[in-house]
Amino acid sequence: MNFKKYMTTTVFLIGILLVLLVGLNIFMNSLENIFSLLVNGVIILLLIITIFSTLVTYMVINDKKVNKYI
Repeated sequence: MNFKKYMTTTVFLIGILLVLLVGLNIFMNSLENIFSLLVNGVIILLLIITIFSTLVTYMVINDKKVNKYI
C-alpha cells in the first residue's frame, strides 16, 4: 500500500469530518456557548485520536516498530 495514497485518503476523510464540524457549529450557534465548546473539544479529541491510530495502523501493516513511538 502506498503511504501517500493512504494518507491522502485519511486527510480526505478528516476534511469531510471538518466540513461536518462547520455545519455542526452553525447549528450550535443557536445553543449555549459552553455546550458547543464541549462538543468541539470532543470532536477535536476524536480527530487527534483518529490521526494517531491511522499512523499506528499503517506502521503495523508495514511491520514497522511501533513501540518506539508510543
